[in-house]
Amino acid sequence: MFAIEMSAILPPQASEFAAGYDLFFWYITAVIVGGAAVVFAMLAGFSYLYARRTPTDKTPRILGSTKVEVIWTVIPFLFFMSFFVIGVRLYNEQVKIPPDAPEYFVAGKQWMWKMQHPDGVREIDELHLPICDERDASGTLTEPGVKITATSEDVIHDFGVPAFRSKFDVVPGRYISVGYKPTKEGTYHIFCDQYCGQGHSQMIGKLHVLSKANYESWKQGVYRLPGKNPVDGSPAWEGRKLFLKLQCNSCHNNEANARAPQLAGMYGEYRPLEDGTMQKFDDEYVRRSIRNPISQVAAGWKTIMPAYGSSQVDEIELRNLTAYIKSLKKGERLPDRTEMAPAPVGAPVQASEGNK
Repeated sequence: MFAIEMSAILPPQASEFAAGYDLFFWYITAVIVGGAAVVFAMLAGFSYLYARRTPTDKTPRILGSTKVEVIWTVIPFLFFMSFFVIGVRLYNEQVKIPPDAPEYFVAGKQWMWKMQHPDGVREIDELHLPICDERDASGTLTEPGVKITATSEDVIHDFGVPAFRSKFDVVPGRYISVGYKPTKEGTYHIFCDQYCGQGHSQMIGKLHVLSKANYESWKQGVYRLPGKNPVDGSPAWEGRKLFLKLQCNSCHNNEANARAPQLAGMYGEYRPLEDGTMQKFDDEYVRRSIRNPISQVAAGWKTIMPAYGSSQVDEIELRNLTAYIKSLKKGERLPDRTEMAPAPVGAPVQASEGNK
């Protein structure tokens, strides 16, 4: 009966984290309500027991009691420490994400949510996820779930999914990741839980948890909610197209006299900077190198890279470029400079008389 009544008050529990979070929430609520009840009961009792009965009554002199002091200090301390220990355990469930969890990218922008799946499928204000339903004999989920990595293109937003009991700030200039393990099929709300401007209340979306079969069918454009056909192409594939579109290979190329690093096989390595420090070649390094390249110039290279703002390369495109650079293996060739490529077979090498 209690569970039925609570389901009308709280959002549904649609993730593994939500069940543990709700138990923690009600535990804290019970301790606080119980503690308040004890305080108010003692207040009422003492007000009656020690009320002045006659005008001649004198207030007795009451000295402190070390035993009482210890009791009312230690007991609340133990409860608060239990809050801390359980809270840390639940927090770790959200931020310690298995390395094999597929990564979904979210970019907040006034006033919309832009989503991208690991294979390049894009959505606006909607996110489709497969359910986690594989368990071992003890009932523990054996699937890694999904990794959600988010950033903002303008101001601070907050990606909140009440059914998952999850909300986290989406900050411009940073990547923030959490893990989800959806356990219940259905459609749930996405809110921006941080005031972000005039259209804040309209920055909402839907999160659809589908069975694995329906999720795969949806990606093929068969199972549609509410009828959008996904875009083909992985993030790395889209990033390669953007790499060529921005003519990054005019400097980052395979030539001996290239004016910028070759990039292949660099991801995950440490490289020296102009100021003598060592910097890991990771997502944040790629982001800063594109947004503000003069802030971390690689040793031995000139400061010729232009800065690309969000009006030129948005957060989804920046993520795709990162995915492409990450996909480059050591020894792999970058795309050749197109201006150096030979003319196609059959193409005229000189302008005809009529075109002069």
